[in-house]
Amino acid sequence: TTYNFNFGNAIVDNNESNPLPYFNFAFSTGDKIDDLFVSGTVKDAMTLIKENQTAKDNKMVVGLYKAGENLDYKQKPDYITKVDEENYFELNFLPKGEFVIIAFDDENQNSIYDAGKEKVGFLKDKITVSDNVKGVKLKLYPSKKAFKFIESKPVFGGAILAFEGNPEKLDIKSISPQLSEYKIEHQPKSDTVHIWFNDALNKFDAKATTQLDFS
Repeated sequence: TTYNFNFGNAIVDNNESNPLPYFNFAFSTGDKIDDLFVSGTVKDAMTLIKENQTAKDNKMVVGLYKAGENLDYKQKPDYITKVDEENYFELNFLPKGEFVIIAFDDENQNSIYDAGKEKVGFLKDKITVSDNVKGVKLKLYPSKKAFKFIESKPVFGGAILAFEGNPEKLDIKSISPQLSEYKIEHQPKSDTVHIWFNDALNKFDAKATTQLDFS
C-alpha cells in the first residue's frame, strides 16, 4: 500500500514564510510506490469563493472511488485532494485501476459529499488509470435534494403540503373514501402544494385532510 501526505502550501521557511508549494511525502509498505496521477480542473470553482475570502477558504475537493458495484458516496473517497486557487487539482501516487471521480464543495469539511447540501460534479464515464490521466474537466452543479415529505397544514378550504426535493411534477391521490373531490395546485419545482376540497360533496371530518398519498 502506498501512503501519500499532501501538505499543500502548509510548509514554509522560518525567515520569510515562503511556502513549499504542493509538497507531497509518500512511502510504501512494500517494495514499490504507486506513481500514477490524475489531474485536471474544476470549472467555476473560483466563483464559489467569495470576494472577501482567500484561497485558504476554498473548500472544493476532488475524490476518487474505486469502481465497483457497491459504490457508496456516504463514505469518504479512497483518494482525495483539494482544488487550488487556479482551479487545478492533482491526485498523486495512484495505482492502476478503474475509478469514479467526483468534485464537491466540502462546506463542512468532512471529506464526504452531502447530497442536497453541497455543489457537486461527476464524470459520466469511469476513469481508467493505466497511465497518467491529464486534462480532466469537472463542472459543478447544485445538488438536488431527495424527495421528502415535511408536513401538512390545514388552511381555509383545504390543506398545504410541504416537502423537500423541488420536483417538476407531483401525482397526488386520496386514500380516504371520504375524500373524493379535490383540486391540486402545484408549480413546477415548488416545495409546496395546495389541495382544495369540495366540502359539500366530500362531507368529511377534519382528520380526513391527512388521508392523502402523494409521490
